[in-house]
Amino acid sequence: MKNLILRTLFGILFVGVLVSVLLFLPRYLHVFAALAGCLMLHEFYANSVGESLKACRVLAALTMVLSCFALWHVRTGSLAASALCFAFVPLLFLPAALIFSREKFEYDKFAYLCTGLVYIGLPVALSPVVLAYSGKLVLCFFILIWCSDVGAYCLGSMLGQRPSAHKLAPDISPKKSWWGIVGGVLLCIGGALVLWALGWLSLPWFHCLGLGVVICVFGTFGDLFESLWKRHLGIKDSGKAIPGHGGWLDRFDSSLLAIPAATVYLLLFDLF
Repeated sequence: MKNLILRTLFGILFVGVLVSVLLFLPRYLHVFAALAGCLMLHEFYANSVGESLKACRVLAALTMVLSCFALWHVRTGSLAASALCFAFVPLLFLPAALIFSREKFEYDKFAYLCTGLVYIGLPVALSPVVLAYSGKLVLCFFILIWCSDVGAYCLGSMLGQRPSAHKLAPDISPKKSWWGIVGGVLLCIGGALVLWALGWLSLPWFHCLGLGVVICVFGTFGDLFESLWKRHLGIKDSGKAIPGHGGWLDRFDSSLLAIPAATVYLLLFDLF
């Protein structure tokens, strides 16, 4: 009971801070995106490589932060597009940092470093594409991710735990079923239509349906990918930053794939 109360309180606090930042601090969204990216990268690297490759980890985080800031200023018109080139300078020194490190022959750890850059660094670095457009739109993305989670949990709990129910990825997350996917898609689509009716999503209604499906599917992929990583390492949570919820990566795992996929969908149909 105590854990449930703690989880609820910190869940409300987390959502409140996220909503406040997205709606009331539009000029600093890139700062918060970079900060969240650094926290997630730290958790990923701390669990994957421990204290190894410190210089490489700093260069990886620096590349992500500089790329995020540079793209933000390019999107807002305060810098020329050529400025993006300088954001990748730290990346050029990654091989040298490995060559002169004490762990130079532990190449598997360097593979984790590159994985973190692609899995976390790339989505965060590209986040200004949508953040500079509208904080409210990003909030809509998060609301749909939460709708997907609730729908998947509710229908998955009711129908997905029966012996005859087909599991989605039993080797990774034994409790997730195809019924959960159905529930997530339905509630995500419903949530998208509600946001459209409220005027929060300024899209044709049929694109709201498509956006709901895309966010649910790729949000599920993001969740399963993190579960696969944790199962590989034998850990339950990515960290203990948020009491009752785990680490930062546990809270943003779905969004790391869902929000970039949603952004690609909007760009593909010229909806920005």
